[in-house]
This record gives sequence, C-alpha cells and structure tokens, in this order.
Amino acid sequence: MNLFELSSNWKNLYELDSEDMEVFNALLQVDEAIEEKAVNIAYVVKKLEGDAETIKKEVDRLSALRKTNENKQKRLKEYLWQNMAYLGMEKIDTPLFKFAIQNSAPSLKITDTSKIPLRFQKLEPVIDKAAIKESLKNGEEVEGARLIQGKHLRIR
Repeated sequence: MNLFELSSNWKNLYELDSEDMEVFNALLQVDEAIEEKAVNIAYVVKKLEGDAETIKKEVDRLSALRKTNENKQKRLKEYLWQNMAYLGMEKIDTPLFKFAIQNSAPSLKITDTSKIPLRFQKLEPVIDKAAIKESLKNGEEVEGARLIQGKHLRIR
C-alpha cells in the first residue's frame, strides 16, 4: 500500500470516532505502516542528497579540469602566435594544419561610461530584494511586495 492510501485509511479510521478496540488497533497498525513508509522515504531522500553532493563535486572537478584545459589551449596558441610574429611569419602551411596571423573582428572598448549618450544606455531598474525584505520585517509597508511564510519538510 502506498503512503497516499495509508493516509486515506488512517483518516477514514480516525473519522469513525469509535470506541471499538478493533478500530483503535487498526489505527495503530496504519500509524506504524505510515511511520515505516516515512523512514523508507527518508532513506531515499538521504541517498539522493548524497548522490547530489557527489555529482556536484564531480561537476566542480570537471569544471576545474575544463578551465585548466582552456587555459593551456590559450597559452599554447599565444606562444605560437608570439613566435610567428617574432619571426615575421604570417602563414605556416603543413600537411595537417594551416596557421595564419590575421586581423580579428573589431571589438568595442568603453573608455568613459559617463560620456556615452543616453540613447546607447539601457536603464533597467534593479530591485534590492534584501532591503525590501528587511523593511517588511520591520513592519514597514512596501507597495507591490509582501512577505510570505512557506513550509517545508525537514528530515534529521
């Protein structure tokens, strides 16, 4: 029987409001079954938490490995480019690869943001959620915002 069915049975037995010992014993049995289900769910939750942590560590490890690889690529390309430039070589043709020093696409460098005309600026409001939350906690009313109190299940 799944947890939903057990909960329905428990609620139906409880609503009988009977002094009958059989009903009381049945209620206790359903209680025990619900507790057993809860324990089994907790085992699965804890296993999934451990798996998630293991996966996170592996993602972090692989991310660091990727970054190291990308940095090595960058350094090797820079090394080759510098030596080709030093020797005045614009091109190298080999049976496997072709190398060429060429101009990159133009890129933009902003030297002084205060001098950029407004027509090139995006003015997007930034909401300070932490300040709003603190104000609401202190009893201040903030139009368009409210504190909500949720609930969650904690397994210890």
